[in-house]
Amino acid sequence: MSSERSWNRGGVVLTGWEHAGPGPTVILLHGWCCDRGFLEPQIEHLASLGHHVVAFDQRGHGGSGWNGESIDIGVFADDVAWLIEELGLGRAMIAGHSMGGLVALELANRRAELVERIALLDSIVAIPPDLTGAVEGLSLLLDSPRCADTIDEFIRKWLVTDQTDRVLVDRVVETMRSAPREVAVDCWRSLVTYDDRGALKACPVPMLFVAAGNSVSRLEELPDMNPGLELACIRGASHFLTLEAPDATNELLERFFRP
Repeated sequence: MSSERSWNRGGVVLTGWEHAGPGPTVILLHGWCCDRGFLEPQIEHLASLGHHVVAFDQRGHGGSGWNGESIDIGVFADDVAWLIEELGLGRAMIAGHSMGGLVALELANRRAELVERIALLDSIVAIPPDLTGAVEGLSLLLDSPRCADTIDEFIRKWLVTDQTDRVLVDRVVETMRSAPREVAVDCWRSLVTYDDRGALKACPVPMLFVAAGNSVSRLEELPDMNPGLELACIRGASHFLTLEAPDATNELLERFFRP
């Protein structure tokens, strides 16, 4: 049984979708300035396999509320922990795209008893040192009247390729540049200051990292960080591989989440 859902956490309403299948629970988390629609092919596929699937717009994103307070990776992780306990889901498997992968990683380190395993779908981790200047410049531009235009430029320069379908690019840009400026800035700052290397090394549950063909991560570093990390790459797909290469993404998740 599938249905649109909403959950009220302390006055912040989180909107989402739940398929109460008989199989293991999978929670799907979208990325920075996105919404759960960016994971629609994975939601549908995992539900068709009988998983209990939960996907929701994280606070400040999509149709979910926001109380004006500062948002960071830890706040998002606490929301997921609350939802797991609120729904009585036990230990869940979690797939997170981009920023959503860092949320899954943080939750696994904070509340390992709630997490079975995690999949990071081209999350921005292990960034090369030579990109530090670009990251700092983006932070300044996002916290300015040029926020929406900066998001647009960032997507087109770093996250998609010349081969990415233009209709998909337009959809991504339209959604991401409409994010509230305060939310975009808070989340970006949390992303770029997050201790991803430390979190990867400490993670106590099995991990799958699915890299896009244009991933900015130093992929060669990842296998040495944690013996429980499995690395896969979808060559030819951009950062938005969940929509651009849904079949390949679904196949990897299906195998990794197989009971």
